[in-house]
Amino acid sequence: MEDWMPDEHDIDVLLNIDHEITSRHDPTVHDAPIGKASVASSTTLSPQKRGLPPEDVASGDDSSDGEENLELALEQSQHDADVVKRLRHRLISCRSRLKKKRELVDLARTVHTLERQYHALQSSFPSLGHTELILARYQHHPSSDPALVKQIAYRRLLQQADQLRSENITLQHAIAKHKTFASSVQASISSTEAWTLEHIHAMTVCDFVSFRPLTTDQFQAKLCHMLQDMASFNVPNDAAMTAHANVVDGWTDRRQVIGSRVNMVATKSFPANVADSVMERTWAMLTSASLLKQVLPFLRTLDVLQTLTGPQDRHQQAVVVRRDFTVHLCPILYFR
Repeated sequence: MEDWMPDEHDIDVLLNIDHEITSRHDPTVHDAPIGKASVASSTTLSPQKRGLPPEDVASGDDSSDGEENLELALEQSQHDADVVKRLRHRLISCRSRLKKKRELVDLARTVHTLERQYHALQSSFPSLGHTELILARYQHHPSSDPALVKQIAYRRLLQQADQLRSENITLQHAIAKHKTFASSVQASISSTEAWTLEHIHAMTVCDFVSFRPLTTDQFQAKLCHMLQDMASFNVPNDAAMTAHANVVDGWTDRRQVIGSRVNMVATKSFPANVADSVMERTWAMLTSASLLKQVLPFLRTLDVLQTLTGPQDRHQQAVVVRRDFTVHLCPILYFR
């Protein structure tokens, strides 16, 4: 559809129609014939020539009667229905824009008036920070105004109410935090109690499980396997130890990956005359709960289930112990 722009004839028709509608409410304006589109008639019917401001042209509200009269006048002056619709739409749009403009101006005036009233009220009352001093001065003055004293006292009560309200909100937040913390502590205590009950049940079940002592052949087989592993330890030389080993408190820790296994070797050099003492102390620590608690404070219990002694050497001794930590129970076999 092509863009339509009104020419002088269309503008004259609009002015005649508007004059026809407004003249029915204004008796001072004489009726003009509708449909004459001359320059003289447009000059005579111009709003500026009639002494009316442009806003007054569209100041009236759109009613059903006005719209019917407008449509009738357009049909009488124009024979094209599309032109009539476009003219009518432009006239209504113009009136709507002017109406919105007047509403915005009225709103701006209202806001400006309210701001002036707010500043006037704010400057007429003393600040809340000086309420106590002013109240004390007027209370001790013999000729103080009772109304002013009551007003200041009322303002002080309002200030105290605001402070109490803020303190109440702060206390409510603190109570909510304490409730959350108490619920988390209660949940932790419940989980600890449940774990303790489960652990006690596991210990009770383990006590009823019959332990099968190792036979002499089993002991000899495990001892031989351990000695073979010890003989297969590849203690590196000084250069290899410096390149691939970790030294912590005199212990040299070296790890070697063989296939899908990791072999860990920890060595420490000490004089030969203290070897027996070191062995005895280590053995006592591994078989005594009181000595082992000094090294492992999270130890709960330590039970010696079986003691085995080799037929040839007293150093070929083994014990089967059961230690209770915060992990599942498992028997451990120590060789001496």
